[in-house]
Amino acid sequence: MRKQSHKILMGWPARFSLRNTAKTTPIMRSKKRGMTLVEVMSGSVVLLVVLISALAVVLQSIRTIDEARRLTAASALLQTMVENMRMMPYSSLCTKYLGAADPNIGTIKHTFSAEEIKSERFPEIDANNYTVTASFNVKEKKGAGKQGLVYADITIAWRTMTGRPISRTYFTIFAEGGVSDSVNRGW
Repeated sequence: MRKQSHKILMGWPARFSLRNTAKTTPIMRSKKRGMTLVEVMSGSVVLLVVLISALAVVLQSIRTIDEARRLTAASALLQTMVENMRMMPYSSLCTKYLGAADPNIGTIKHTFSAEEIKSERFPEIDANNYTVTASFNVKEKKGAGKQGLVYADITIAWRTMTGRPISRTYFTIFAEGGVSDSVNRGW
């Protein structure tokens, strides 16, 4: 059986033989010269799809890097602002942000100006890209054996490259006798 199948293979025409490629007919040689228009077009389409996909990945990575950069800048800026407020004496804090050295019980809103947002520690931060607001909730008035107590939510907001709004909030407590620790909200 084996010899018979070998004889069948040996009987193939020369044009199917792998050893006899130099003796091809002129018709077969003309087909091997180049690619057809369909092959070129399909190759171009595949290349175009690959390039568009790569471009989409690059653009998404640029957006992600920008969001991370802005988030880092915002958290550093907010931390600096909270620490600067915490270093102020209670009466100075109340006078500057609440309008009185001994404010009444209630909630007082304060929006920080671009000058207040600018920081010597972070000169590269464009203060116009960020909005910082604070909500001071006076819990206790000082006097009559009580110390002044103010809860504060300080919020920073900005927009990403695509225009999506993002905000982060810090919560801290200011007391006449000292301050407590601050807590991040929404990080």
